[in-house]
Amino acid sequence: MKFTYIKTIFTVCALALTLVAVQPVSAQAVGAALCAPFNYNMSFGGRGGDVARMQGYLITQGYLANGSATGYYGSMTYAAVRRFQIAHGISPTGSMGPVTRVALFNAVCGNTQVPPVITNPTYAPTISQLSPSYGPFGTVVTIYGQNFNRAGNNSINFAGVNNIAINRVSNDGTSLQFTIPASPCPQGNYVCTMIALAPGQYPISVTTPQGTSNSLIFNATDYNNNNNNNTNRAPVINSVEGSTVLTVGQAGAWAVRATDPSSAYGNGSLTYAVTWGDESQYNTASLAAGSFVQSATFNHTYSNPGTYTVTFTVRNSYGLETRSTITVLVTGYSTSQTPVVTQLNPSSGPFGTTVTITGRNFSRTDNVVNFAGVNRAYVGIPSYDGTTLQFTPTATPCTNGGFCSQSVLNPGDYTVSVSNQSGTSNLLSYKVTSGGNGGGNLPQSQVLSIGQSFTIGDLTFVPVSVIEDSRCGVDVTCIQAGRVAVQTAIRAGYTYNYVNLSTTDVSPFTTDSGYKIQIINVTPVKYAGQTISSSQYRITYMISR
Repeated sequence: MKFTYIKTIFTVCALALTLVAVQPVSAQAVGAALCAPFNYNMSFGGRGGDVARMQGYLITQGYLANGSATGYYGSMTYAAVRRFQIAHGISPTGSMGPVTRVALFNAVCGNTQVPPVITNPTYAPTISQLSPSYGPFGTVVTIYGQNFNRAGNNSINFAGVNNIAINRVSNDGTSLQFTIPASPCPQGNYVCTMIALAPGQYPISVTTPQGTSNSLIFNATDYNNNNNNNTNRAPVINSVEGSTVLTVGQAGAWAVRATDPSSAYGNGSLTYAVTWGDESQYNTASLAAGSFVQSATFNHTYSNPGTYTVTFTVRNSYGLETRSTITVLVTGYSTSQTPVVTQLNPSSGPFGTTVTITGRNFSRTDNVVNFAGVNRAYVGIPSYDGTTLQFTPTATPCTNGGFCSQSVLNPGDYTVSVSNQSGTSNLLSYKVTSGGNGGGNLPQSQVLSIGQSFTIGDLTFVPVSVIEDSRCGVDVTCIQAGRVAVQTAIRAGYTYNYVNLSTTDVSPFTTDSGYKIQIINVTPVKYAGQTISSSQYRITYMISR
């Protein structure tokens, strides 16, 4: 077994959306084949030939860049539709409703259609996202969209069967929840004998008294998502951190951290987008493949007071998207109580370094430091003068509720902010260098949960699953102590090798490059009759060389 160490440098690139200036094209230049009216409404998240043709219309009018007729109604198409609507005096919803469909057709093909007159508008529902968009039968899915019935007269259709769930309430008119059934039957049909579905792709739509929405696809996997169809898996947003209270004209900053399970070991390429709630433009940033946890940082300034919902969208190379939102309160006056961070001293160092944060509006007892995308990573930190506090960054920041970073952190740049009951501060960057506690020194121990990774030098390893836990309960007397065995993926280079390590191994596992890896402890302790879930295990590895 030969390992090769390859160092890869990853960069986050901010991409500015630049539209090619295109002069409007006449109906004669477009040709008769293109000039066909639209018969259906279209909205964000839609796909198909009508979407591609609509994109072609927008390209001819200069609202969308050449080469963008992909057939997917994504963020760029959404923004282009809004620009077209604004230019033609139509309410800028970003969706292709009856009025916009006619206006776009007439702009390209001549004034041949009469826009509909809507005196008492009623809008059919549209759905834009399923969260999650994949999973086993029994998964609870949130359906996001528009025009859902707040009074509860919403029906959900699944896998070609109408009215699987009826009279569902949507408190905000934009979201519904639904549990994916293995045997879909219309609600109230007690003699339905439909055979259980096999894993695969099934459409979901919503029906209200105003009509039936478009359909989006849910990818049903087997129980543990072991059908090896990784392309069914949407990105995972691990954390969103940033400003929640701003004043008019004050610059806010937000950081999004995500992984891509559609690619082996979560290292696929992701594209990040954000809508701020005060306009339609999407600012995008992309990150190259290769890191276990990826991040993008955004900045924005609001011109008017109000409460805004900021929506972050992460998309992978398969076109699957995940969204997360954060609410930002923008006031017209100074929020003097919101914490502000002005300096980190030192601003770089290895894990285990004590860092002094300088700023203002810190509370005396209840400050929280958010670090590396983990909110509430360090809690209950006092500030005796209101302007300074201290924390010690570690390689595995965890919230007090037990949520840990997706992987053990490596040297690099990480965000730091301070929260208390008055709000969350701006972000500053702390640079983690090699060495120290959790850095590159050996020997050292690392505590990992299932699925977390740790990298040192050219070695990366990940505990994959607990394959045996025969430990004797601490509350009983046993003849044999038992053991815990953990399947561990070990990599040096591009190839992972799967090795079963246990707490009873006399000698450590040794790689070809000389690293020695051994399990020295597993928590939690076990009690008689207790079942420990995979997410509860914490495995302590000792690494030496």
